[in-house]
Amino acid sequence: MRRLGWLAFVLGCGLLAACGDGRPNPETDQGIPDGDLPVDADQGLGITLEVGFGETGSFMVAPGSGTATAVRGLQGGYHVDIGFRVRGLSQAEINSRLWTIAYAFRSASGVTLSEPFARILSEADVRFDGVGQVRTGDRVVFASSIDPSVHSMTTITLEVVLTSGRMRVADTAEVTLVVP
Repeated sequence: MRRLGWLAFVLGCGLLAACGDGRPNPETDQGIPDGDLPVDADQGLGITLEVGFGETGSFMVAPGSGTATAVRGLQGGYHVDIGFRVRGLSQAEINSRLWTIAYAFRSASGVTLSEPFARILSEADVRFDGVGQVRTGDRVVFASSIDPSVHSMTTITLEVVLTSGRMRVADTAEVTLVVP
C-alpha cells in the first residue's frame, strides 16, 4: 500500500508538470510559432501585440507604411523611439514583473541594426489609449558598427517581443527609416 501512495505522488507530480501554468503556449496550443495570438473574447486568453514608433507625444502604431526618424543622442549615436500596444494583459499581469519586453530593428535584408534591448515589463510608462495598454518612448540604439545614414530612406523592420516563461508574443512592422 505504501508503494501505491508513492506511485500516486510521482504520477500526480508528472501531471502537474505536464499541465504547466495554465497559459497557452503559442508554439503548441495555438499553432502560431511567431506572431499575435488571436483574441478570444469568451476565454480572455488571447494577447494582441502591436509594435509602434515615435516619441511619446507622437507615438503611433506602425501602419506598415509609416516613417520612423532616427534621433541623434547626446553622445553622438543614433536611436529609434519604439513602443507597443498590447491587448489581453491585465494591469496586474503587466505589473507582475513576469513579462519581458524586447525590441530590435533590422534592414530589409535581415541584418540587425540595433543593439540588444530587453527589460522587465512593469506598469511604469504604460497607459491605456482607449484600445489597449501602450508604452512609448523606449530608445533602441543603433549598433556601434552601423552607420545609420547608409540606411536612410530604406525600409527597416521594427520588432517587439513579449515573453513570460514559455509564452512568446511578437509583432513586426516595416517602416521607412529617415536619418536627418
